[in-house]
Amino acid sequence: MIGLDRNTVNSVDDIQKKRKIKKILLTVLLTAVWYSSAFIKALLTKYILNRFGYPLTLVMNKFLAISIYLVPILYLSKLKFNCFSKYYIFRFVLPISVLLVISTSLGYVALWKVTVSYQQIIRATQPIFTVVLIRILFHTVYRVRVYLSLIPIVVGVSIATFNESSFNLVGMLCGVAATSMIR
Repeated sequence: MIGLDRNTVNSVDDIQKKRKIKKILLTVLLTAVWYSSAFIKALLTKYILNRFGYPLTLVMNKFLAISIYLVPILYLSKLKFNCFSKYYIFRFVLPISVLLVISTSLGYVALWKVTVSYQQIIRATQPIFTVVLIRILFHTVYRVRVYLSLIPIVVGVSIATFNESSFNLVGMLCGVAATSMIR
């Protein structure tokens, strides 16, 4: 390098390595926080459903709370509310929102009927639904190895659910339906 001595080059390399390590550590930390919060949410939801027993009321309260808390957050973020056309809202946002509410409702009914661990096993089938739905909706052709990579998921879920003591048909069907939708 012209005009740079060896110490400058080494310090630049050291800074880049430190930045890369910080990014990796931040990614690991955020992933751990994400999974921990999802696990805690599932346990708390199961606890509430065992005590309360009305999954659809819980879903309505969840979305009501999100709506209430979202208004001040959007206001503070200074996001313009009129940035989307009515066409965009009715064509894209509304259908996705409806599917999200249905999926969440089915997921809560499933969690009400089966254990948290069994629901997580059912949710492990999501890659299968993703591949199948993208194949159907967008006519995407995958390589054979993509389909072969789904075999361990099918085998693993089959083994895990073979003798499930908390099996409930309604819970399983609601869990599968919720997993096949937007989550």
